[in-house]
Amino acid sequence: MKRIIFILVLAGGLLGGWYAWSEYNRRPEGASDAAVAHALSATELIAAFEADEQGALNRFSDGVLQVNGELIEVEDQGEKVNLHLTGEGPMSRVTCEFDAASAPTVEPGEQLTIKGFCAGFTGFDVILQRCALAE
Repeated sequence: MKRIIFILVLAGGLLGGWYAWSEYNRRPEGASDAAVAHALSATELIAAFEADEQGALNRFSDGVLQVNGELIEVEDQGEKVNLHLTGEGPMSRVTCEFDAASAPTVEPGEQLTIKGFCAGFTGFDVILQRCALAE
């Protein structure tokens, strides 16, 4: 009887350890295969945040955004690459964050459509994280 209890406790501990390890190493969902909740231009997205930041955050933080606009800058930050899409004003843009391994090779001036999760507004930039180039 003690042997059976020992085996069950050992098996439970191993399964619990495996589950904890897999959850600890789980990566967040990317935008590439996720369904689009909102599709709009970079200019429309920036205007929504400038008009009502909290309302826009409530509206756009519930799913994947698909944003199109002109690429104005590629910023390599080592593990991350930021693609900046232009807005109407000189101080407003949409910053799209990619993992360096999955960042597309693009040049300023290109028109892009990018999917990502809205992370907020800095006053100048709308931030999209875990981005992917839309197909």
